[in-house]
Amino acid sequence: MEKGAIIEHYCSRCLRDTSHNVVKVFEETFRDDYICDEYHAIVRCRGCDNTSFRYEFHDIDASNGYDEVPITVDIFPKTIKGHRYIGKSYYFPDIIKNVYYDTIKALAVDSKITAALGLRAIIEAIGLDNGSNKGNLSQKIDELTSKGLISEKSSQILHGVRFLGNDVAHRIIVPSDTQLMVALEIVEQMLISIYILPNEASLSLDTEYGDLEEIEYCIIRTLKDGRFVKGEEVTLIELLGDKYRRIQRNSDKFEEKLNQKITNDLFKGLSVSDKKKHKNAKVMQYYRIC
Repeated sequence: MEKGAIIEHYCSRCLRDTSHNVVKVFEETFRDDYICDEYHAIVRCRGCDNTSFRYEFHDIDASNGYDEVPITVDIFPKTIKGHRYIGKSYYFPDIIKNVYYDTIKALAVDSKITAALGLRAIIEAIGLDNGSNKGNLSQKIDELTSKGLISEKSSQILHGVRFLGNDVAHRIIVPSDTQLMVALEIVEQMLISIYILPNEASLSLDTEYGDLEEIEYCIIRTLKDGRFVKGEEVTLIELLGDKYRRIQRNSDKFEEKLNQKITNDLFKGLSVSDKKKHKNAKVMQYYRIC
């Protein structure tokens, strides 16, 4: 390997073997007790200009005088071939982000046991972050399902990752590369569906509201803009306007929660009126502007 040469080398940006320019080479030769050569090279992808480091060990002694010399190649920084880690990880809680990147590093250096435990720990951390504080991992996965954060089918698949982690932790069974890559894909899809897609959707789509706090913010803004006068009685449809569609399927549930907060004097600006009306087979509660 010489400076200026063109070699085939894995590119972590292109996610495949590409032609690389050898930018600089440091060569060491050993001819005493053991005959071998070492090459330390800086290489740059000819397609995307990504720069990396390549180490080659030429085991001349092991060739036994034959023309073909065994060569061992190592690439830095270490990477998982064919895998691109999740972008937008800024949506992850810090603990989940840290465990995820530690697990990726373990996979990159082929630390299979550590990686399997890391994948299991990510699921554990997601459960804790979403209020599943009690019980073992099996119960945490079931609770994520009951809360609607994952589907029943996803739950069954996640239990497979749990079994893999348990085999490593309790039986010291080393998982295969295929098992780890499938488990990684499952966990990454879970991270995307729980943390990334909801945040991305909320920025560009009118998704359904998931909790009362989001509705309270809209109501407070409406009360402040002076659209309604004190003593006027209005429904949630009038208070929320176009945003009402974001609670329409579960309007009864949200009305019940809002009424409870008003009754407990935890929400200012409205009182519950005795007036109600029927609309589309539903009973609409009226609220008095205070």
